[in-house]
Amino acid sequence: MGKPGWAEESLTLTVQQRRLLIGLFGIVAIYMGVRLFIDRQTIADPQPPRGDHWNDLADRLDPNAADWTELAALPGLGEKRAKAIVAKREALRAIDPKSPPFRKPEDLYKVNGIGWAMTEQLKRYLRFPDVPVPSPGTPGEG
Repeated sequence: MGKPGWAEESLTLTVQQRRLLIGLFGIVAIYMGVRLFIDRQTIADPQPPRGDHWNDLADRLDPNAADWTELAALPGLGEKRAKAIVAKREALRAIDPKSPPFRKPEDLYKVNGIGWAMTEQLKRYLRFPDVPVPSPGTPGEG
């Protein structure tokens, strides 16, 4: 091995080396600051009503017209909830046949077994008549 304390002696920097390192760090910090100032990216405020991938889904289902087999194919919905949507839709149509039973995603809350989380999950797969498009991640009204 070497003499005691050899590691400490080999890792020490001279004054000139320290100044050089400080200068390099300063140049890199200034360069990064300039790049941050020039290449600043902002997020539109308010967010656009339709995200970048809005049209990626070719087909969206209208819960006012889809049958239970089409609804059951949606992720997380399943046969039982799909049949519950159809049953609730028919019950609401019996009360008021002229207006659509589900005008907005939040109207699905009327169906047993469907709450806020399920509605948020299904929003991207469903379309509703004459409804302004909600921004992603915004809790629904009502």
